[in-house]
Amino acid sequence: GYTSLFFTMVTFASIIGSVIVSPLTRRFDTVKIYYYTNLLLAALAVLMWFLPSSPAYQTLWLVVILGNGVILGFTLPLHFSLMAFADDYGEWKTRVRSSGMNFAFNLFFIKLAWASSAGIISLLFIFVAYQPGVEN
Repeated sequence: GYTSLFFTMVTFASIIGSVIVSPLTRRFDTVKIYYYTNLLLAALAVLMWFLPSSPAYQTLWLVVILGNGVILGFTLPLHFSLMAFADDYGEWKTRVRSSGMNFAFNLFFIKLAWASSAGIISLLFIFVAYQPGVEN
């Protein structure tokens, strides 16, 4: 049903986004594309709050998620491109190449963000006295 279609669509949307980003970065500034991509994703996130959510609108949601997935497909290649640019700039500025440290710190802070978000969600569950299986 819709679940397998959803996951298939998100996967292909990410692949399409990754393929599209290369010609875009040849034509436009990478930093500006990254900036405007994140603004567009924020706007889409806000607009998705106002979409109807009944089962009759599943196709609308699939289309919106497809567009969102294509745009999200831009972000990962752009992120690592910008990290490489920063690494090149650091080497130019200090004459020391520190790629390993840059990517290690990036990975560390990604993991820290995941752990922090899990902690915040756990605290929220405690704050609202969450009981699994109980109707609200």
